[in-house]
Amino acid sequence: MKEFEVRVLNINVEEVEEKLRSIGAKKEYEYHLKELVYKRDDWQPVRGRVRIRSQGSKLYMAYKETLNNTTIGGAELEFEISSLEAGKAFVEKMGAHLEREQEKKRIHYSLDCYVFDIDSWPRINPMLEIEAPDKERIPYIITKLGYLPTDVVEEDIFQVYKKYYNIDLTHESRLMFD
Repeated sequence: MKEFEVRVLNINVEEVEEKLRSIGAKKEYEYHLKELVYKRDDWQPVRGRVRIRSQGSKLYMAYKETLNNTTIGGAELEFEISSLEAGKAFVEKMGAHLEREQEKKRIHYSLDCYVFDIDSWPRINPMLEIEAPDKERIPYIITKLGYLPTDVVEEDIFQVYKKYYNIDLTHESRLMFD
Protein backbone atom coordinates (compact mmCIF):
# COMPACT_ATOMS: atom_id res chain seq x y z
CA MET A 1 0.00 0.00 0.00
CA LYS A 2 1.20 3.53 -0.72
CA GLU A 3 0.42 6.75 1.06
CA PHE A 4 0.35 10.19 -0.55
CA GLU A 5 0.62 13.12 1.83
CA VAL A 6 1.57 16.75 2.28
CA ARG A 7 2.01 18.97 5.31
CA VAL A 8 1.08 22.52 6.21
CA LEU A 9 3.62 23.78 8.74
CA ASN A 10 3.28 26.27 11.60
CA ILE A 11 -0.48 26.04 11.99
CA ASN A 12 -2.89 27.41 14.57
CA VAL A 13 -4.53 24.22 15.85
CA GLU A 14 -7.90 25.79 16.70
CA GLU A 15 -8.17 27.51 13.32
CA VAL A 16 -7.34 24.30 11.44
CA GLU A 17 -9.88 22.31 13.45
CA GLU A 18 -12.51 24.90 12.53
CA LYS A 19 -11.55 24.64 8.82
CA LEU A 20 -11.81 20.86 8.98
CA ARG A 21 -15.24 20.96 10.63
CA SER A 22 -16.42 23.55 8.09
CA ILE A 23 -15.75 21.19 5.17
CA GLY A 24 -17.48 18.32 6.97
CA ALA A 25 -14.49 16.43 8.35
CA LYS A 26 -15.19 14.41 11.49
CA LYS A 27 -12.88 14.17 14.48
CA GLU A 28 -12.16 10.50 15.19
CA TYR A 29 -9.62 10.62 18.01
CA GLU A 30 -6.99 12.54 19.91
CA TYR A 31 -3.97 10.66 21.27
CA HIS A 32 -0.54 11.15 22.75
CA LEU A 33 1.41 8.67 20.61
CA LYS A 34 4.64 6.97 21.64
CA GLU A 35 6.79 5.35 18.99
CA LEU A 36 9.93 3.29 18.58
CA VAL A 37 11.72 3.68 15.23
CA TYR A 38 14.00 0.88 14.01
CA LYS A 39 16.36 0.91 11.03
CA ARG A 40 18.77 -1.31 9.16
CA ASP A 41 21.67 -0.07 7.06
CA ASP A 42 20.47 -1.92 3.94
CA TRP A 43 17.09 -0.10 4.16
CA GLN A 44 18.82 3.29 3.79
CA PRO A 45 18.49 3.59 -0.04
CA VAL A 46 14.68 3.73 0.35
CA ARG A 47 14.79 5.44 3.79
CA GLY A 48 13.11 2.35 5.19
CA ARG A 49 12.17 1.99 8.83
CA VAL A 50 9.96 0.01 11.16
CA ARG A 51 7.82 1.90 13.62
CA ILE A 52 6.12 0.44 16.67
CA ARG A 53 3.44 2.81 17.95
CA SER A 54 1.26 2.80 21.03
CA GLN A 55 -2.05 4.48 20.27
CA GLY A 56 -4.34 4.42 23.27
CA SER A 57 -4.65 0.78 24.33
CA LYS A 58 -3.55 -0.56 20.92
CA LEU A 59 -0.12 -1.28 19.44
CA TYR A 60 0.76 -1.04 15.75
CA MET A 61 3.81 -2.02 13.76
CA ALA A 62 4.54 -0.43 10.39
CA TYR A 63 7.22 -0.67 7.74
CA LYS A 64 7.58 2.63 5.87
CA GLU A 65 9.67 3.94 2.97
CA THR A 66 10.11 7.50 1.76
CA LEU A 67 11.97 7.75 -1.53
CA ASN A 68 12.05 11.48 -2.32
CA ASN A 69 8.97 13.37 -1.29
CA THR A 70 5.68 12.34 0.24
CA THR A 71 3.54 13.00 -2.86
CA ILE A 72 5.36 10.32 -4.85
CA GLY A 73 3.83 7.75 -2.55
CA GLY A 74 5.91 5.75 -0.16
CA ALA A 75 5.35 2.14 0.78
CA GLU A 76 3.62 1.62 4.09
CA LEU A 77 2.48 -1.65 5.62
CA GLU A 78 0.83 -1.40 9.03
CA PHE A 79 -0.84 -3.93 11.29
CA GLU A 80 -1.89 -4.31 14.90
CA ILE A 81 0.32 -6.28 17.29
CA SER A 82 -0.57 -7.68 20.68
CA SER A 83 2.70 -7.22 22.58
CA LEU A 84 5.35 -4.52 22.65
CA GLU A 85 7.98 -7.02 23.78
CA ALA A 86 7.15 -9.44 20.94
CA GLY A 87 7.19 -6.60 18.40
CA LYS A 88 10.59 -5.39 19.59
CA ALA A 89 12.00 -8.93 19.61
CA PHE A 90 10.72 -9.55 16.07
CA VAL A 91 12.25 -6.37 14.64
CA GLU A 92 15.55 -6.91 16.45
CA LYS A 93 15.68 -10.52 15.19
CA MET A 94 15.41 -9.07 11.65
CA GLY A 95 18.65 -7.20 12.37
CA ALA A 96 17.14 -3.76 12.88
CA HIS A 97 18.42 -1.49 15.62
CA LEU A 98 16.50 1.05 17.67
CA GLU A 99 17.18 4.42 16.07
CA ARG A 100 14.91 6.63 18.13
CA GLU A 101 12.19 6.74 20.75
CA GLN A 102 9.74 9.52 19.93
CA GLU A 103 6.34 10.90 20.74
CA LYS A 104 3.80 13.28 19.31
CA LYS A 105 0.31 14.51 20.00
CA ARG A 106 -2.20 13.84 17.25
CA ILE A 107 -5.74 15.01 16.52
CA HIS A 108 -7.20 12.85 13.76
CA TYR A 109 -9.99 13.86 11.35
CA SER A 110 -11.35 12.19 8.23
CA LEU A 111 -13.59 13.11 5.32
CA ASP A 112 -14.47 10.69 2.52
CA CYS A 113 -11.13 9.33 1.24
CA TYR A 114 -9.01 11.95 3.05
CA VAL A 115 -7.20 11.76 6.37
CA PHE A 116 -6.15 14.85 8.32
CA ASP A 117 -3.76 14.69 11.26
CA ILE A 118 -2.95 17.71 13.36
CA ASP A 119 0.43 16.77 14.80
CA SER A 120 2.37 18.41 17.59
CA TRP A 121 5.97 17.19 17.79
CA PRO A 122 8.63 18.11 20.38
CA ARG A 123 10.60 21.34 19.71
CA ILE A 124 8.71 22.39 16.56
CA ASN A 125 5.42 24.10 15.73
CA PRO A 126 2.20 22.13 15.09
CA MET A 127 1.45 21.00 11.55
CA LEU A 128 -1.39 19.57 9.50
CA GLU A 129 -0.74 16.35 7.59
CA ILE A 130 -3.13 15.70 4.71
CA GLU A 131 -3.28 12.19 3.25
CA ALA A 132 -5.11 11.20 0.07
CA PRO A 133 -5.46 7.89 -1.80
CA ASP A 134 -3.57 9.31 -4.79
CA LYS A 135 -1.46 12.34 -5.71
CA GLU A 136 -4.08 13.79 -8.03
CA ARG A 137 -6.59 14.41 -5.21
CA ILE A 138 -4.23 16.48 -3.05
CA PRO A 139 -4.64 19.87 -4.84
CA TYR A 140 -8.44 19.66 -4.55
CA ILE A 141 -8.48 19.17 -0.79
CA ILE A 142 -5.75 21.76 -0.20
CA THR A 143 -7.87 24.35 -2.04
CA LYS A 144 -11.04 23.26 -0.24
CA LEU A 145 -9.25 23.96 3.08
CA GLY A 146 -8.29 27.43 1.85
CA TYR A 147 -4.60 26.77 1.25
CA LEU A 148 -2.50 27.44 -1.82
CA PRO A 149 -0.19 24.81 -3.32
CA THR A 150 2.72 26.93 -2.05
CA ASP A 151 1.44 26.50 1.54
CA VAL A 152 2.26 22.79 1.61
CA VAL A 153 5.51 20.85 1.85
CA GLU A 154 6.19 17.38 0.51
CA GLU A 155 8.87 16.34 3.00
CA ASP A 156 8.38 13.68 5.68
CA ILE A 157 8.82 14.56 9.35
CA PHE A 158 12.53 13.64 9.33
CA GLN A 159 13.10 16.06 6.45
CA VAL A 160 10.86 18.75 8.01
CA TYR A 161 12.96 18.77 11.18
CA LYS A 162 16.17 19.10 9.18
CA LYS A 163 15.09 21.54 6.44
CA TYR A 164 12.78 23.89 8.35
CA TYR A 165 14.09 23.66 11.93
CA ASN A 166 17.77 22.76 11.43
CA ILE A 167 17.41 19.71 13.71
CA ASP A 168 19.10 16.56 12.40
CA LEU A 169 17.22 13.60 13.84
CA THR A 170 20.02 11.19 12.92
CA HIS A 171 21.68 12.41 16.12
CA GLU A 172 18.57 12.14 18.29
CA SER A 173 17.88 8.88 20.12
CA ARG A 174 14.98 10.46 22.03
CA LEU A 175 12.47 12.95 20.67
CA MET A 176 10.22 13.51 23.66
CA PHE A 177 8.21 16.34 25.21
CA ASP A 178 9.91 16.09 28.63
